[in-house]
Amino acid sequence: MFRWAANVSSRLASSVSDSLGPLFRSPLDDLKSSWSSVEAECARLMALDETGAASMEDVNVIKQSSLLTHLNHMVEALVKEEEQQAQLAEAAAKDPTGGAQSDAAADGSITASGTKSTTGPCFEYFLNEKILDRLCAMGLADRPIGMRQLVTRTLDATLLHTRHPLLPSMSVHLALRQFIEVCWMKEDHKRRGYRSALLSLLHTIAKKIREDNGLAAFFFDVYPKKEKRKPEFLIFTILSSLASESSDGALAYEALLWLAQLPNPGICDYILAETNYIQSCVESLANLFRAFPPPTECPLLDELVATSSSSSSPSSPSSSSETQQGFPALEQLFKRWQYIDDLASSCYARMGRVLSEELRKTFFLDLLQPMILDPRENVAIWTTNAIKHLTARAKSNVL
Repeated sequence: MFRWAANVSSRLASSVSDSLGPLFRSPLDDLKSSWSSVEAECARLMALDETGAASMEDVNVIKQSSLLTHLNHMVEALVKEEEQQAQLAEAAAKDPTGGAQSDAAADGSITASGTKSTTGPCFEYFLNEKILDRLCAMGLADRPIGMRQLVTRTLDATLLHTRHPLLPSMSVHLALRQFIEVCWMKEDHKRRGYRSALLSLLHTIAKKIREDNGLAAFFFDVYPKKEKRKPEFLIFTILSSLASESSDGALAYEALLWLAQLPNPGICDYILAETNYIQSCVESLANLFRAFPPPTECPLLDELVATSSSSSSPSSPSSSSETQQGFPALEQLFKRWQYIDDLASSCYARMGRVLSEELRKTFFLDLLQPMILDPRENVAIWTTNAIKHLTARAKSNVL
């Protein structure tokens, strides 16, 4: 009888453990489980390729795979660990007795001195197992098709949503460099879906470099003079190719601005000597100005600006169609001008001089001066007002 009762008790305990186990899983358990599932699913996809059971050129293979789910869970585990560490740090700071601090330190989340440890168990596992390195390797061949896009988005999510400094790790930044080089060689920046994924990843890397300027050294290559090789900054090159007036292109422009503002004289020299970044910024401004309806058909700029400013008010009267036509161009023009002003305010003096000269020549002399001298009075007045509104918004001494 007692043996039967013991068996029932054992089965009941096992059942409760199986039911409640997931509720008490640590982020490390989740990470290990998710990564194991990723490897298993990759092995299954490779088997499909080897046996010919599925075409690796079929986009549905990756769409029907469970990889996305497992990769998302992996990133969630890393984020969850950081959130728990932040909560423990906050509790330790509020506990005057130091009890919470001792418990947190015992858990490995906070050191005995009360500072946050540099690496929690999840990130230790992530780095020791070289998971990011192995992820990059999985995506290089893009088999099945769509794999590299999926890996690109996972790399972006990992860097974007975690605060742990992953990029200083040699295995991480070397793997990322190789991965980005392959994306560039395979022209992912020209492929639908791949393009936005790559742009988002580069934008995140630029953001990390902006937060820690020293990270630029991992992506900016300078060679000894005896090698007679030009410096290389691949992420800047790719971002330059992605910059446009679209919403995605605006992300590229933002990332380029962050990199151009870095207090790094070598990068400043590279941008001036090896890229047409300054010229592209000014030409973009000129093209946006040209996008306005002809001054003979467009209302006075003062009216357009005033109507644009009040258009968000529910009580504002409806504007004429020709005025509404100018809103997008006006907004984009002012944004690009603000962008150039921000660049001028924070770049090196020599870059500022080049920018100022390019503005003077391409924008003011080549574009605006002929309009000011136009014999039609309304064109000259409209252009003069445009210059007035632009200069009123400039904060940089360069402009």
